[in-house]
Amino acid sequence: MDIEVDVLNSTYISVGGVLFNKSRTAIIAYPAGRAGSYVLPDTITVIGPGAFAGCANLTSVTIPDGVTTIENWAFSSCATLSSIALPSSVSSIGAFAFSGCPLTGVAIPDQVPRIAEYTFDGCTSLANLTIGHSVTNIGSCAFRSCTNLATLSIPDSVTGIEFMAFFRCYNLTTVTMGRGVAELGDLAFSECSSLTGVFFWGNRPPYVSDSFLACFNATAYYLPGTTGWGPEFARLPTAPWALPNPVILTTAPSFGVRTNQFGFVISWATNASVVVEACPDLVLPDWSPVATNTLVEGWSYFSDPEWTNHTNRFYRIHSP
Repeated sequence: MDIEVDVLNSTYISVGGVLFNKSRTAIIAYPAGRAGSYVLPDTITVIGPGAFAGCANLTSVTIPDGVTTIENWAFSSCATLSSIALPSSVSSIGAFAFSGCPLTGVAIPDQVPRIAEYTFDGCTSLANLTIGHSVTNIGSCAFRSCTNLATLSIPDSVTGIEFMAFFRCYNLTTVTMGRGVAELGDLAFSECSSLTGVFFWGNRPPYVSDSFLACFNATAYYLPGTTGWGPEFARLPTAPWALPNPVILTTAPSFGVRTNQFGFVISWATNASVVVEACPDLVLPDWSPVATNTLVEGWSYFSDPEWTNHTNRFYRIHSP
């Protein structure tokens, strides 16, 4: 049950039967036969390759804030690991890091820039997933066969979702795509047989392949006023996304200063009217109506030629 190391070993040390590097900044191996929970020492910054791999009876691990790296296969085949919290200090998650672990909840911190290939492949009990707002890429097969995942929200920071990233997530019903998604890889959501709606906050992604193959009941929903949409998207039928309230679209190039005017697209419902108000100060706001726009085909462009006459100018919208 314990891992023993000679006291004269210059590279490794055993602490309570667990193997660390000599400086105790990296855990090298945890005894595979141990059951229950484990709290990592505060000195740890790296969870080494395969450190907990094959610990079939490990139920939980407490990871301290100082950990920056979770290496390849770190928690692979931890069959009873039910939940884990990744602190905000984590900056990288290796390939196969949680492969085969039936996690019930995982929160990926904002600092993680890329989710490596196969990171969560086969987490069949993964029901709750939060992806931090600094993640830019979701790698191939990262969440493949996470069959208990029901809903998914992709933050604006994500630009690419790679090959088979969510392949065969059979219970996934809805996906909300952030404004930054530019690439959807082959089979990224294929065979998600329960998928009914894919909701896009931004323009049509410029690169799409057979990302939704065999998603026979799904529809791609887009906000009126976003660009690039047609009657079909990656073999899915499309439809306008009817939000309960009007929204300001912040996607370029329609948002911001244009020819000495400040403007933006208002998106909501076809032929609805929306009032635009402005004020100079949010501390003591005094809102005044500046325009009423009718949303032909569900959207309208608002511009304010008076913008240059104000040091500060804030806007809000609402239905009449």
